[in-house]
Amino acid sequence: MFIKIKDVLVDMREVKVIRMVGTEIQVVGDLLMCPNLSISFQNEKEAKKEFDRVCDQMKVK
Repeated sequence: MFIKIKDVLVDMREVKVIRMVGTEIQVVGDLLMCPNLSISFQNEKEAKKEFDRVCDQMKVK
């Protein structure tokens, strides 16, 4: 399953951890198939909104 976070397409099958830290969403995955990503946002409110949307798509909170 692929989920678009901002302008980045992420293969969620390879992701181990997704977390929000301040104004960025960090995606930690299997280093070979999915490198670690850090996606920055303008402010925390924007990051939280996107993080919640991704969590809803994954059916995890």
